[in-house]
Amino acid sequence: MDRDDYIVNYFMRHPNSFIKDIAEATQISRSTIQRTLNKYSYKVLDNGNTIGEQLRQNKIKGNINGGITSSMMTLSIKDSDGKFIGSIKVASDFERRILNEARYYLTHNNTMKEVAVHFNISIRTLQLHFKKLESIDLETYKLVIDKKEINQINGRKNSFGGKASFYSQEDINNICDTIISRGFSYNEASLYFNIPSSTLFELMKRVDIERRTKLDLLAEANIRNTTTDEIIRNRLR
Repeated sequence: MDRDDYIVNYFMRHPNSFIKDIAEATQISRSTIQRTLNKYSYKVLDNGNTIGEQLRQNKIKGNINGGITSSMMTLSIKDSDGKFIGSIKVASDFERRILNEARYYLTHNNTMKEVAVHFNISIRTLQLHFKKLESIDLETYKLVIDKKEINQINGRKNSFGGKASFYSQEDINNICDTIISRGFSYNEASLYFNIPSSTLFELMKRVDIERRTKLDLLAEANIRNTTTDEIIRNRLR
């Protein structure tokens, strides 16, 4: 097993690991691990996330965990240039209530609707409170935005047709190019990328004509147990 496979396989077994944790466990530099995982960002984990998505979620969660205790119940003070110069404790009951709502949202695996129900307010009211949070505590507001991004990603993945539609065109092109270069059948590609063959089939419908032509040649070659060059020569006869 080469180093790239070792790193990718480790992350697939430990998807919630941070880069520094992987570096300590594997004795490989952080930069190498980051570069390798970025290279294979399109590969899908057992939880349905691609490696790229999981890295993004891990980073957001790390920011949330690191920022909750430091930013709760304080008001940031900035000078006329927008530079941070200090902070004071929040005195307003209304501001304290908003921060409590934000703390609950950040520390529980709940949707906005569930948080609103917990505090016996409407979703619209909670949304307004979180918008107000931007002027009360900017760092906590940013954490809330990050948490909402995670929930939105997971919501899209759980919706009908979400898995196939969530891949970017760059991801799809990279997957297609790998299939072509390695001569994979759909079943082989499914095992390699950990993507259902039905999803792969849908993804390959979204490639350009040149890639689509190469895929068709490869499919015919695999069926006939020959090479794409041989298929082309036969067509030219």
